[in-house]
Amino acid sequence: MIHRTINGLPDDLYRTTPANYNVSGYFYTPVISDNPCSFLYRSVGYYPDPDNKVNQDSEPDEFQFNFLGKQGTFIIPKNSSFTGGPVKVLTKPQSNLDVQLYQTAMPFGIKTDLGKIVITDDNGIQYWFTELQTTIKKKSKVISDSSKFIPNIGTEKFYHYEYDLVFDYYVTDWALTKIIDLNSKEEINLEYEYFFAQIKSPEVLTSYISSSTRDYYWDDKNMLKGDQKRLKSISFSNGDKVNFEYSTQSRCDSIWDKALQKIRIKNNSGNEIEYGLNYVYYKGNTEINFDACVSQTEDESLSKWLFLKSITKNASSSSIKIAEFDYIRSSDKIAPNTPANSSHVRKNVRYQDFFGYYKGSPVKNCYDPNGVNGICLTTPLAGYSEIGSLKKIIYPTGGSSTFEYEGNSIVENGAEKPFYGVRIKRSLKMMV
Repeated sequence: MIHRTINGLPDDLYRTTPANYNVSGYFYTPVISDNPCSFLYRSVGYYPDPDNKVNQDSEPDEFQFNFLGKQGTFIIPKNSSFTGGPVKVLTKPQSNLDVQLYQTAMPFGIKTDLGKIVITDDNGIQYWFTELQTTIKKKSKVISDSSKFIPNIGTEKFYHYEYDLVFDYYVTDWALTKIIDLNSKEEINLEYEYFFAQIKSPEVLTSYISSSTRDYYWDDKNMLKGDQKRLKSISFSNGDKVNFEYSTQSRCDSIWDKALQKIRIKNNSGNEIEYGLNYVYYKGNTEINFDACVSQTEDESLSKWLFLKSITKNASSSSIKIAEFDYIRSSDKIAPNTPANSSHVRKNVRYQDFFGYYKGSPVKNCYDPNGVNGICLTTPLAGYSEIGSLKKIIYPTGGSSTFEYEGNSIVENGAEKPFYGVRIKRSLKMMV
């Protein structure tokens, strides 16, 4: 998978209508250049401020890739053009990988020039990334009304809320679809199936001001939607194939997504091996059977959290448990009968740090992803971030591996302070 972190506008964004509201991503030369002080303050989908008619992106997006032991970052060179062929990128750190971007006509109204990304290594192995994942980010708007005044303040504008539907829409990911050996011409093809995902965390507001003081936007309930892809099969030139099968019902902790339940490996002789993945939900400290979640209306509260419970190797008449998993629960870290004990352990809990870990903060309606201290009280509490982490793997022999964690820390003004996330402190293996 190649993931894009968008800085400012998507680099391949280019809009010239209406004419007074030109927009240029970093990838393009600005259409209007008579205002060098113009700067970006809103993303695609918004109407630019009339006082700042040119939205020029001044910072490149970063594309992160990680596949088959190869990892790194690349950016698109400024003022690149598809005229004459694909665009070559700049890798960070510099590497011998040849990364090229191709312009492709996209279906379903997806506005991007980056329809295909091809990476070739030193051994002549080529990797094609052509399946796109898109993200829609919902925002709400605060409108200023100059006809209303605050007493004793005079011309200060009165602000009111308008819950209009304003969206950011962009391509964020390119999935690996083909691996080609340019020497032997052998291929591996990866097929995906589409699903529409929706993630939201109730009552989280991240507010930010625009360059004009007349109005500003915030992320409404942290609503993220998008066209996502899940792996369906892997096919090899010799006829071998791996199929991935998912649950029939949607997950209760991820709207419209499904859980991987079976992996079938079949060779060209017709022999087949099947592996089963078994899950449970946790709601607070209560364990709930995976099949008990049948109503998609439960997604609205996102009160459940899905965990992999065991992996089995299935035969025609029996199954062998390969591994069983146990996790750190809220009762392991929080005193019983505290308010957070019954509600905070869920997939999209409000009290997360920017790594996705629970941080123990009691603040419900204040979210500051970039600060450790301050009015949002986001300093992580020791031990709380471990909740939901893997605690033990139990093997068929009766042996096990146990993991212990510790929080990250930083040094500030000569003193060590807790920071977000956790790391493995040590692992203990018991042989039987």
